[in-house]
Amino acid sequence: MNEQLKSIVIVVLTLLLLVFVGITLYLIFRRRYTRERFAFFAVTTLSGLALAIIVPLMGNTSIVDLVVKAFNEVFESVGVGIELNYREPTIPEYLLAMVFWGIFAYVIYRIHANWETGIKTERQHQYESRSIRTNLVEDFAAQLRAFVAPGYTLSIHSDQKVVPPQEMLGQLDPVRAPWQENAAELLMLTSKQYYIELETDWHGDEGYFSAVYGKEKSPIHIHCFAEPPTVAELDHMVACAQQMRTPPERLMAVVEAEGQATTIEHQGQTIVLRYKNELLDGLVDLRSYWRFVEERFAQKPINDVATSLTLADMYVPSSGHWEQDETPISKVEDALMDWLDDPTQGQLAILGEYGQGKSSLSLRLTHRLLQQSEGRLPILIELRGKSPRSLEPMDILAIWAKDYRVQPAALYKLHQEGRLLLIFEGFDEMDLVGDADMRLEHFRKLWRLAQVPSSKVLFTGRPNFFLDDVEQRVALGIHQPITPNAPHCKALYLQNFSLEQMEMALRAAPKETRESILALAKAPQNHNFRDLVARPSTLFLVSVIWD
Repeated sequence: MNEQLKSIVIVVLTLLLLVFVGITLYLIFRRRYTRERFAFFAVTTLSGLALAIIVPLMGNTSIVDLVVKAFNEVFESVGVGIELNYREPTIPEYLLAMVFWGIFAYVIYRIHANWETGIKTERQHQYESRSIRTNLVEDFAAQLRAFVAPGYTLSIHSDQKVVPPQEMLGQLDPVRAPWQENAAELLMLTSKQYYIELETDWHGDEGYFSAVYGKEKSPIHIHCFAEPPTVAELDHMVACAQQMRTPPERLMAVVEAEGQATTIEHQGQTIVLRYKNELLDGLVDLRSYWRFVEERFAQKPINDVATSLTLADMYVPSSGHWEQDETPISKVEDALMDWLDDPTQGQLAILGEYGQGKSSLSLRLTHRLLQQSEGRLPILIELRGKSPRSLEPMDILAIWAKDYRVQPAALYKLHQEGRLLLIFEGFDEMDLVGDADMRLEHFRKLWRLAQVPSSKVLFTGRPNFFLDDVEQRVALGIHQPITPNAPHCKALYLQNFSLEQMEMALRAAPKETRESILALAKAPQNHNFRDLVARPSTLFLVSVIWD
């Protein structure tokens, strides 16, 4: 009977050990406990095991012995002829148990010290925000207080801030500056020769600026009109100039309507006519930017060492589908062009997994738009390694503009006038994205550039950047707007290449390589290989190393 009881005890202890190990693994991999709750159950478990070892060493009777005696008394009272015997462990056995307890305690301590979980209390969040690490005993005490102290709770902190879309996206700012202020800003952005003080140089009753021009600061009158000036208005311009004690050397009319710059003679005065559209056309010089995009897309090899092929040699229009109804899109590039012509305030997010062609699509769209003589200017802003949350809208544009010697204020002016497409490429590679608060703050700053009427903003990145679908929708502004013109964003998901797209992408590869890859991809049993080469970036790598 003694041996039987010994076996039972061993089995029970083994089961308890397995339970503890299972709970520990569950806490490690599922992360469903808060740090404080884990500390509470860890300390109570360790304390119970310690008592089971220490008490017998300090007295003549162990806990197990008491349990055995209690069972024997029950058996005797009911007339069951069973008597359990128990042998006290020896000192070496107790020492071995203490060693195992120490190992178990160290494992628990390390788990707590390196605790990483998305579930945390507000208490822990506050400590982490101040870079304070709590110890096992402190967290145990906090959880114990939450269990016994009335009115004290450990509320769960939510990294995922469910904010209304209007709060994240902001509101459109439809207020536009008067034309005279807009005209003065355009002239000063066009040339540093103009010196115009908006408040002191404006003569409101007469409708002109009395400013200066050039290094010599020659007097100049700048009249502002909504439409091309009539003869009577030209007469008025000349009369205003003649009334001055020192007549201006230059007369200029800046017109909000469309037209071409010209010079006319009127009553012996030379008058220069400038128009808003042509001033905007010449506001920035993007020739160096165009050369960079042309070289990157159509001239520079994708990999200088492995191949001489350019992106243009392998580019194939991606396919995809809209998130709302999963409507298939055979050519995402064409869908983007249609979206650009949409006058509503809807922005767009291109989402795709690794290697599905988001960067190639962004570069191709930029290249295509720059080739056109009309339409929006694409500004491709790569977010890799950048931290937008610490930047103002003008700073975000300035980082891009400095590489092409473009004036940030002029670029922002074009954005205000609805002349730009801002492409924020690779949001999943932004810097400082440790928690949801930081990630949302990045997007909050980026969305400020979409608060301009007529703006067009395109985001690209991997959806697994976000904790879950709710955070993704909040950050990207994906929601159904109350009105079509309210700020919002639509999601478009890229798809892997079909066999036809793979064949087209391999058009410049050697025939043997192309046929071999396609033959393997077509085989039903090679679904893993098919998934690999169905991604544009990995298809290129496979084709390069195939031989």
